[in-house]
Amino acid sequence: MYRGDIEVLGEPWYLPLRVEVSSVLKSGALIILFFFSLLAHANSDCSALLNSPNWRRVLYSSHSSGEVAEVFGAPKTAQIYVTRENEIFRQYLSESGVLDRILEERALRSGVLPYVVSEPGLKKEYFIDLTGAFITKSDFYPHQVGLGRNPQMDYIDFILAPETSVIRLEEGIFLLPGKPIFQKWIQDAFFEWKKSGSKEYPAEHTSIFRRIQASSGKPELVVPIQIQAYRQNGKVKSLNAEGPFSE
Repeated sequence: MYRGDIEVLGEPWYLPLRVEVSSVLKSGALIILFFFSLLAHANSDCSALLNSPNWRRVLYSSHSSGEVAEVFGAPKTAQIYVTRENEIFRQYLSESGVLDRILEERALRSGVLPYVVSEPGLKKEYFIDLTGAFITKSDFYPHQVGLGRNPQMDYIDFILAPETSVIRLEEGIFLLPGKPIFQKWIQDAFFEWKKSGSKEYPAEHTSIFRRIQASSGKPELVVPIQIQAYRQNGKVKSLNAEGPFSE
């Protein structure tokens, strides 16, 4: 499910959170102020993303895997979804350390990969404009949202502020759009390439360098959440509504 970057027309809806996490996440009052400012941008800019031009570029094709392509824009089935009060979402976490960070910050951040639509043997499409924090509902298992069949995968259940606009990509998969987080080694390689003055992308990094270039200068996504429960190392723990919206 953690399916790079996002080309939003106009001001990114997450612009109000372009601040240092360390200075904001420690203050519940500031979080609420920034978050509700964020909500004012969400609906119009999600609409801009969904209405942006849609076009497709085939990267390569083979008999075994079919076509592999980059798609700009969003699938026609995508739509804006507005969250309800006390509506619980879930994020599955396959990388070590991510759950601990979320528990500490009480906030979601972007992942690395874009949304992917795959039909084995026929095609795999990377929607490179669709990245950020991918979330689901508790009645969906990891393998139903593209994350493999680990029945004990870590997860966190949480509530977003009421009337938060997210993008519903398909049944059970929602996206909070945001700038992707790239691994340090690929960022270092990108900056070395930029310093070289070359106009051609290196063949082995063409796709990811395009995504880094497109995301340059955009703010990091930080979405405060109210934590309800989580599973870590197979053990489930319920919490008393911990987060910026609890009393």
